[in-house]
Amino acid sequence: MIEKKCLLSLISFAGLMLICFLSMHLMQLFNISYWIGVSIGGGIVLICLILFIATKGKNLVLNIFIIIFNAVSAGLSLSSLFVYLGEFPLIWHTAILFAILCLLFYIYCLLAKLKFFQQHYIISLLIYFIIILVANIIALCFSPLKIFILAILSLVLLFSFLVSLVLFAKSTKKHIKNLTKCSFAVLIVVLIVLIILMEGDVDLDLAGVGGADSKNKKVNPYSFS
Repeated sequence: MIEKKCLLSLISFAGLMLICFLSMHLMQLFNISYWIGVSIGGGIVLICLILFIATKGKNLVLNIFIIIFNAVSAGLSLSSLFVYLGEFPLIWHTAILFAILCLLFYIYCLLAKLKFFQQHYIISLLIYFIIILVANIIALCFSPLKIFILAILSLVLLFSFLVSLVLFAKSTKKHIKNLTKCSFAVLIVVLIVLIILMEGDVDLDLAGVGGADSKNKKVNPYSFS
């Protein structure tokens, strides 16, 4: 049996990822611009951040709602990425990924009972995360499936909630505050999606300029080309 603190982190992580994936696939039902999801998601997480700072994280109920809304923010932002890529992961692939992520979290909670993991928790966290990350990168290199892109971005949230396991907390309320802080790792996901979308827009603009020049050259009667 895992520690109560670990169990609370596991439940929070599982809840956040479930809401995130549901929000992402819900956006799949709508035919909208790929900027919509990340724009709304980014706005939500910024509002949550302002509320958290304003209340200094002391409001337990608000903290729980912030975690929920941050999960929605992550899902909306991820939907923008897959709209841009032109293909969403299959729902059953996402369901398997969700189960694997929860299992990986649970395994670490079990390993946390070992003396080495308790005495060297920073090294243990890093080694565990690096092993998972490398495995995902290898899978992404050898598979065209979009689920591996989702898996790598999900690791940002997995790592942030694993960190919550070693953050000092005397009570459940304090731990939920720590979990709320960890949920703001969603900002990293939002920023990654924004960078990908902006780079894509730049590439399209350059391609458009090149295409226009090529077209002009083809129909220009005063040119040898």
